[in-house]
Amino acid sequence: DHMNSSAGIEQLIPWIDFIKQQCSGLIDVESNVPEKKNFPAINTNVKYNDEVYKVTSFNIISKIIRIETKENVEYITLEDFKKLKKVS
Repeated sequence: DHMNSSAGIEQLIPWIDFIKQQCSGLIDVESNVPEKKNFPAINTNVKYNDEVYKVTSFNIISKIIRIETKENVEYITLEDFKKLKKVS
């Protein structure tokens, strides 16, 4: 009697996330955008204006990277970012 058995449900559990993703129309843009590979990882440290800044976000459309310290926030182009020295 399948009505009172959890066996059928347990077989479907591994498929739940797949079904949600396929049916909802939502995707994880952060990991599925090929253009992302051209940008630095979040939390990358770079030297900018004699200070160490951390990458906090970027926009793949405008090609702008947000870097910041505790006191300052700057927005720079991807092209300019590639000229900066990375620091540990």
